[in-house]
Amino acid sequence: MAAQQQSELDLFASPRRDVGIHFLGWDRPLLPLAVEFLAQGWQEGPLDLTHLAVVVPTRNASRRLRESLALFAATRNAGVLPPVILNPDDLLSLISGASPQDESPVPPPATASKAESLLAWIKVLLDTDLETVRNLFPVEPVEKNFSWGLRTARELMQVQSLLGEGAHNTSYAAKVLASHDLEPERWEEFSQLERAFFRQLEKEGRLPRAMLRRQAVESPVLPPECTQLFLIGLPDPPPALIPLVEKIAERLPVQVIVHAPEPSAPQFDEWGRPLAIWNDRHQEIPDHAIHQGANPTEQAEKVCERLARYEQPHLVAAVGVPDAEVVAPLQKSLAARGLSSFDPAGEAMSRQGLSHLLRTLRDLVSSRSLGTLRELLRIPGVAEAAGSFQVPDGSSAYPPTAILQAFDKFHEAHLCSTMDEAWGILEHVKDDKGPLTRTLQWTQEALRNLEYEPLEKALPQVLEDIYQHTNLAKDEEFSAAAQLLHRVLDEVAALSFAGQGPTERFQLFLTILEEQVLASKRHADAIELPGWLELAWEDAPHLVVTGCNDGLVPETIQGHPWLPDQARRLLGLRHNATRQARDAYLLASLLASRENDGQVDLIFGRTNSKGDPLRPSRLLLATPPEVLHERVNLLFRDSISATDPLPWKMGWQLTPPAPDPEQFQRISVTAFSSYLNCPFRFYLQHGLKMNALDLERMELNARDFGNVMHDVLEEFAKGGAANSESAREIAECFEDLLSDHLTKKYGTRLSAPLLIQASSMRQRLGWWAHQEAQQRQAGWSILETETYLAPKEDPFRIGGMIIKGKIDRIESHPDEGLRILDFKTKKKPTPVDEAHLRNARRDEDLSALPDWMKATYKGKEKCWTNLQIPLYLLALRDRYPNQPRTAGYVQLGAAMGDVHLNLWEELDAELLESAGNCALGIIENIQNEVFWPPAEKSKFDDFADLLFGDPKSAINAVNLKKEANDEE
Repeated sequence: MAAQQQSELDLFASPRRDVGIHFLGWDRPLLPLAVEFLAQGWQEGPLDLTHLAVVVPTRNASRRLRESLALFAATRNAGVLPPVILNPDDLLSLISGASPQDESPVPPPATASKAESLLAWIKVLLDTDLETVRNLFPVEPVEKNFSWGLRTARELMQVQSLLGEGAHNTSYAAKVLASHDLEPERWEEFSQLERAFFRQLEKEGRLPRAMLRRQAVESPVLPPECTQLFLIGLPDPPPALIPLVEKIAERLPVQVIVHAPEPSAPQFDEWGRPLAIWNDRHQEIPDHAIHQGANPTEQAEKVCERLARYEQPHLVAAVGVPDAEVVAPLQKSLAARGLSSFDPAGEAMSRQGLSHLLRTLRDLVSSRSLGTLRELLRIPGVAEAAGSFQVPDGSSAYPPTAILQAFDKFHEAHLCSTMDEAWGILEHVKDDKGPLTRTLQWTQEALRNLEYEPLEKALPQVLEDIYQHTNLAKDEEFSAAAQLLHRVLDEVAALSFAGQGPTERFQLFLTILEEQVLASKRHADAIELPGWLELAWEDAPHLVVTGCNDGLVPETIQGHPWLPDQARRLLGLRHNATRQARDAYLLASLLASRENDGQVDLIFGRTNSKGDPLRPSRLLLATPPEVLHERVNLLFRDSISATDPLPWKMGWQLTPPAPDPEQFQRISVTAFSSYLNCPFRFYLQHGLKMNALDLERMELNARDFGNVMHDVLEEFAKGGAANSESAREIAECFEDLLSDHLTKKYGTRLSAPLLIQASSMRQRLGWWAHQEAQQRQAGWSILETETYLAPKEDPFRIGGMIIKGKIDRIESHPDEGLRILDFKTKKKPTPVDEAHLRNARRDEDLSALPDWMKATYKGKEKCWTNLQIPLYLLALRDRYPNQPRTAGYVQLGAAMGDVHLNLWEELDAELLESAGNCALGIIENIQNEVFWPPAEKSKFDDFADLLFGDPKSAINAVNLKKEANDEE
């Protein structure tokens, strides 16, 4: 058959030969009944079933059947030669493409793999002029590239897979749906692209699996040793399986085995599929079997409550999990009680730590982003590998803490976004840049290998380098993940990536890998956690079924973008009505098989993990009309265990260590304001050296903005233009110094926020240039810039403690003496006196404060909040004893009117003495290790995330003194 055509043959009209149907009854679970049925007539010797082919719904059902056959044979001290056990997809894949003359069950090598199919679709999509398929793509993609092609290819292949359930292609779907006016133009364009996709695979010597499935339906085969085919417990097989089995029945006897009593035969079709009558059937569910959980976590707790009565719950109970959201909390709750669990569905490779590492590497290959590199360095083993890269003789590896600290410090300080920018800036960094340089070198080497070496060679080398620096124990799950990785690498290595680079190869590799599933390890005492369709094959006498909510039980499809429910009905695919009938039958079989010997508990959720409301399953409402109101009341009553949510409280308190007596030998001028604001926060910042890093910001914070301005003004003061009386010359000097500083600090390509901030700096400096020139004209000259408070050999002290700090500028005048200037860059300036003294707060009793915190200013009692300017003057008292001194701010605000000198003319000897006393009081408290109690609120709180607005509750202050004489 040509690739782009579908036969007009009606798949469901094949002549049927030898097909029978047998009802097992449902007084017991399906599994033991199926085993006894297959073993009927066995007398002695091994149980030989090799002549049979058996189709069951899932891989887990296959496993359970094999295990049970072996156990059944062992009861007679015999072994079992098992049948060929397949699920429907196995059967279709096993015989796909084989000719009637070739009885080999091995798939032909020409079958296109998932990776080959994806790549073929991507090539077709990228080569297609989207103007020719506007019904399919009404909106132009932002960028028509490999990533877009990959996303779109996956979506189109999902639609192909759904159609494949009926062995249909899009041409057939387009024809059927067009006759009912269901988006005919869109489907026609889809079929055009699919024909191009088929041609692309044909060009590469590959055939799509959908076509091979169609061929299998028309010419099916089984392994030659099989003389009979059984379909056991298949209430909802893929539609394509029916005509396939009908073809097989022309040559071999086929029997359909149904888990139901013989009198219910009229409620099934000839293939054992429940008819629509099941949608109206009442379910015999006792009220005591229905429970509710407020959310997935509470559902998990409900399960554990029901298992608590068993000493060995794995021997008598299984837990159904139709809702994937319940799996993780259920496993956690069971583990908390010392119970292991087994999820037959396995774990998606995408949830493995290895996948997170690979995703981060992929992103780094494509972006070279420092943000991505930062994330990569936090993955175990990466910082260690970087620190150990090409260590010179006589040197040692950098520890991971040194790597992370250096990287974070650099990233926050320079705001560069890419590795190339980082290399450019690194040339101008004066601090120790060894850890950072080695990190960038290791990363550059890894990226170079991933870009220029074959992926199947380079990626294992990078991973080996990383994982050899971890102390992870040997793990079977990780070994299985590594094996999967190598298999997918080999698959991708065989592909032709014409015109595509290493990033695209990495993308496709990771896409394929993350779709794989790792089989979970099953312990002997593990409680089974089967999905809904696998519950029929559970033989545990006690079933606890979670997730009994509409949309899950029964499964419902709503609003599918390609194949809504109506389209599925027209195409003969499984749809909502067939799924509801299937799930109604499955629930009835679970209840009936444990009516005499066992128990079934059904748990539904009120909300999902996001808090969105859920509805109870409609099957729980399938009751006689006369008791429906009672069932409704049961389902929608408030949960007995539900209570009003408790007020939030902290899970634990943080306990800071006791202060180190040697910690505070000196204090900076600016740190006094921190202590006055909050002694405890002062201790966190200056005692424990806790400083928050903001690694996500894209622009300068207030501190960095001010530092840039200070650096420019410092360099200006050291140059010849500092004596100029020309505003133009000074402004040009500012411009040159600012540009040079920004380039060295932040690179040649500034981000948009930085460009805006740089423009603001230029404007403010330009305004200040005029005033700077006026000060020169008035006789003021720059005496010192960024000068220390006192010589190192004779430091400035108060109360025996060294006070450190730098004064931004000291200027002199032949007549007026000295003035001390501190540059401030707040958008809206705060006057110098208000920055140092405040009024009492409304809820504050000044009499409760120590005297050293208070001062009388302009006839009012105020509190010190800052001692910077007074301490500058006190420090210079001995250095310049005979010269008058004034001090204040140079305000460099965001408006022209906010750029000016702001001298503190009222700062007299009495106020200076008060400031000195305040500094002495703070120093004595620090020396006495008094850092408690904290201020309840802080205007700029760097520790808000730790203190939650309530530091007294968040902190256990057992190691901190409350008063100077407190020895707790």
